[in-house]
Amino acid sequence: MAKRRSATGSTLGAGIIFMLFGLVFFCICLGTINDTKKFAETAQETTALITDVQKERVRRNGKYRTSYDVYVQYEVDGVTYNQELNGGSSGMREGQTLVVYYNPENPRDVRKSKSAGMLGFAMVLSLVFVAAGVGIGVVPAVKSSKRKKLRVTGEQATGIITSVIIDRSIRINKRHPYKAQCEVIDPLTEEKYLYSSESYMEDIRHLQGQQVTVYYDPDDRSKYYVDLDSVDDYQVDNGPAVHDFR
Repeated sequence: MAKRRSATGSTLGAGIIFMLFGLVFFCICLGTINDTKKFAETAQETTALITDVQKERVRRNGKYRTSYDVYVQYEVDGVTYNQELNGGSSGMREGQTLVVYYNPENPRDVRKSKSAGMLGFAMVLSLVFVAAGVGIGVVPAVKSSKRKKLRVTGEQATGIITSVIIDRSIRINKRHPYKAQCEVIDPLTEEKYLYSSESYMEDIRHLQGQQVTVYYDPDDRSKYYVDLDSVDDYQVDNGPAVHDFR
């Protein structure tokens, strides 16, 4: 019997990556917001002179963007400081004056603003990544695990793979996986039950027409597991051999 790996393993990996990225991003945003809140509690206002604006072209996500390093000069308690401004932007020009905020315990910590800005939105976005990770990875993995338990707890039936379709709801490495559609006919009632397998990255179209084992919950036949591992790749009935000597 062939051992096949469903696409759930791949989606689980992608889901975990999404979740980790979202959680790390969330923690960074939370830490920055807490730091900004602490800064705002004691921040003092002063006027600064922009002494230099340095532009740099950087490439991010395949696109070039311009970053701005803004340096300012300001005075605190008779001491002059020349520092890079936290929060420089494209609208700032050399020789321009602007209101800035500094930490009285560390006057070198100077910022354009004492608010968190768009960080609240960034935190929400990070939670969206976490939710997406759960949706595309964890939830399908849990459902798959529950289905596979039916191999021990469920009833067994033999079905026929009637067709193999492309699962366009999933795309991994620019490829769609395959799902086997099968039917089981109850020998007692002659009722027909239609089932669908999990998604598989390997091409399983050659399994069409073969017998497959289906496990189901006798109390709820909508809970089932199509065991493609029960299908033998080498037992393919292509009919009588044809010898063409033309």
